[in-house]
Formats: sequence, C-alpha cells, structure tokens
Amino acid sequence: MSATFFEKELRSGMSSDVALALAAVRRLAEPTPLTHLPQLDLWIKDERHLPTGSFKLRGAAAWVSGTSSIGQVFTGSSGNHAAALAWVLSSTLGSRRLTAVVTKQSDPAKVQTLVRAGVRIVTVAGSNESRDRMARHLASEHEGQYCSSHDDPLVIAGQATVAVEILDAMPDTSTVVVPVGGGGLFAGTIQTAADLGGVRVVGAEPSGANAMALSLAANRLVRLPAADTRCDALRANEPGLRCFQIARGSGASVVVVSDQEVEHAQALLRGLIGHVELSAAAGVAAALKSRLAGAVCVVTGGPRRVSRTFNGASSSSTGDRV
Repeated sequence: MSATFFEKELRSGMSSDVALALAAVRRLAEPTPLTHLPQLDLWIKDERHLPTGSFKLRGAAAWVSGTSSIGQVFTGSSGNHAAALAWVLSSTLGSRRLTAVVTKQSDPAKVQTLVRAGVRIVTVAGSNESRDRMARHLASEHEGQYCSSHDDPLVIAGQATVAVEILDAMPDTSTVVVPVGGGGLFAGTIQTAADLGGVRVVGAEPSGANAMALSLAANRLVRLPAADTRCDALRANEPGLRCFQIARGSGASVVVVSDQEVEHAQALLRGLIGHVELSAAAGVAAALKSRLAGAVCVVTGGPRRVSRTFNGASSSSTGDRV
C-alpha cells in the first residue's frame, strides 16, 4: 500500500517513530475515510473501516512492528486494544499467545469477541489501573512482554497516524477532536500537530471520567477515586503518565461532556452514518457543545465496515464494537 504524494511530504516533518508506525499501519490497512456531514458542519474520520473496527489497530500495529522477539504478550484492555493486538499478532506473526486482563465492568460482548479470537482472559476487580498492574505483573511472572493500551511510545506513535491521514486528505484542517480515555490517541494527535504545526487538538472526556482535564488544569497527574461513565472505552481513573506529559504545555484542551451529550451525538451519528460505539461519539459531542464548526472529529470505533476476520473467527458482535 503506497503512500500518497502529500503523505510522503508529511513524513519529512514527522518523528521517526511516527513514520515507522505509519509504514506498519500501511502494511495492514488502507487510510480510513474522511467524510463531511453538512447537517452537523463537521468532518468525520471514520475508524470503523479498520479491520477490527477501531483506531486501536494503529497502536497495536506499531507496537508489534517495533518490538523484537515477541513471545507471550500481556495487556490490559476494555476490549478495543486487545482485539486489535490479537488481530495484528495473528496477521503478522501467526501468534495467538495473548493474555488480556479485563475488569468485571468490561462489556461482556467485547470479552466474548476476545475469547472467540483465542485470547486468554484474566478478570480482576477494581479499576483499569488495577487491570494494567495485573497485566504487568503477569508479563513479569511469565517472562512475557507487556503492551500498554495507551501509555507506550510505540502505541502513541501508532495512534498519531490518524492525524497524519487527516492532514494528508485535508491539509487545511484547523481542529481535530478526539475522545480521551487513557490518552494515547490524544497524545498521538498532539505529537503529529507538534511535528507538522498549525492544528488545534481538542480532547473529549466524559464528565464522570475527566482525569485528563483535571490533570491539565492542575498541571499534575490527578487520579480519580472512581470513574463513572457509560462510555466504557473511556473509563479511566487517571491518564497515562507519558500521555499527560505530552499533553501538558502543548496548548491542547479538553472539553468535558456528559453521558447524555454523548448519547445524543451517538443518536445523531446513527441517523447519518450508522451505529458507532458510545465512546466513539464523544468527539462529536464535544464539537457540538463547543460549536467547533468545520472540525474533524475522530469516530474511534463501531461495527466493522469491512469484511475481515482474525484466527478464523469473526471480530464483529451485536453490541458495541471492541
């Protein structure tokens, strides 16, 4: 899959990590579409077209491509990242040696998708941070490798490729709005904006899980006692440290939206482009709330728009996408 002329020009200004990540993503998937919705005066970067229906494939592709001697892999995930990692490991290495640690609050449909893909599941009580600690512990105990869903430099570089594609398709983009959970996509988009210049980055965070907004306001990492939101993919008690460090001082901002505002945005999108995962509609909710006319909103996931499978099992489900 060859790069476009402008994408080649972009590479001269981007970091080496992002350039390598872009090459890794290109080996697995075409650029996702950028669609204008005149009814909302917004542009949509539709990540449902990626093989597992989520932007998380980008970070997984970059991590697998940039990690040597991969054996047993362990991760913590609400579903999106683990499904992407399973698909990339299977597609590129023929490996099914992935263990995903999930919480008791994880969406059962997402967990079942992982089980069908041959992923070993470990369930823990508590927060996403407890989940990630367990995944790191298991990786150490079994002499495996831990892949963070958001706070790894390779994963962040992979997520940065979303913004590269946006600027390739629409060079005059002024504002990009992305959902914020742990912060990997937010940090990656900021990284691309810093490398290439001239783009405002806005994060969209649920009011019940607004740790990044609070952290940026306090200029220090803030941990919430609990995250309370129906946006399960954004249910983080605290942002990743590396993600926060990239965001701090970058000039990027975060718009906090209620679950009701996200549900309204999801309903609007359903009538225009079809079903998207609730968390994926957060960027549109933030753009509508802040009246960011002409902004590009990254719709991070939903039912797959392409016919792909991994390990011989379908990655689709009847509920929200992983």
